Amino acid sequence: MNRNIDRIIPAPSPHWVGNGFRVRQFFAKENESRRAFFSPFLLMDYHEPYFYEATPIDTGVGPHAHRGFSTLTLSLAGRLTHEDNVGNRGVIDSGGVHWLHAGKGILHREIHESRWSKTPRILHSVQLWIDSPKEHKFDEPAYRRFAKKDLGHREFFDETQLTVIAGEAYGVRGPVPTFSPITLYRLRLTSISSFEIIEPPEHNLGILILDGKVRINGEQDGIQGDFFSFRREEGTLNLQAPSHAEVLVLSGKPLDQEVHMNGPFAMATRDDLYQALSDLQLGKFGNMDLV
Repeated sequence: MNRNIDRIIPAPSPHWVGNGFRVRQFFAKENESRRAFFSPFLLMDYHEPYFYEATPIDTGVGPHAHRGFSTLTLSLAGRLTHEDNVGNRGVIDSGGVHWLHAGKGILHREIHESRWSKTPRILHSVQLWIDSPKEHKFDEPAYRRFAKKDLGHREFFDETQLTVIAGEAYGVRGPVPTFSPITLYRLRLTSISSFEIIEPPEHNLGILILDGKVRINGEQDGIQGDFFSFRREEGTLNLQAPSHAEVLVLSGKPLDQEVHMNGPFAMATRDDLYQALSDLQLGKFGNMDLV
């Protein structure tokens, strides 16, 4: 039995984040009932392949605050630098991942790696905002960097290549920490691929097409930049491709909590959100002098 499509979201119009991220933003952060539409995922910024001229100046987004959730940045092509005011710094190459748990609050910036930004280049990436269960919203901040080789990998008989970023899929574990049941992985398909995705029926399940054309359940086609979400129900999801294609699979158990969002904050109560906004205005998130 196939798992039915709930929504098809074509790539939205792009907008700029800072001067170095031309992104298309998917799914609303919250709905009228103060529940995330695609909990535990709050936001997804898709940076389709985009050409940048060489520049001597920093390219990206400058210091900004976060509290109450984690960010996960996946570089599909390009070199990205993370810096924060706890003293963490890391660079990822193509295939690598930055993971930041903002917890009780942190300032960070994300930029094109400085030497790479001095050359003509193409960046292709995805950033997810992942809600934290309310008992983890005031944890100490944490950062980790994962190279492509650190992720979980497997190749199947039909030449489908699996890269697991977080959680466990098809006997392979990904290294990125999570605070609730989440599975996140990439699939590279070929013309002979016929891949069955099986995820828990109570999970929100979605796929973002990163490259090529994909046929879903033998009847619905999607192209690069399309996002598909599926009903929470029993069933499998079949993926095929007329040629090489790639998808990002997001699966997560919805959090049973409200979400109150404003700018860079995602809190479980309105009072906590107001406190975060006040703390930012009062300078309680510190500064970037440690970098």
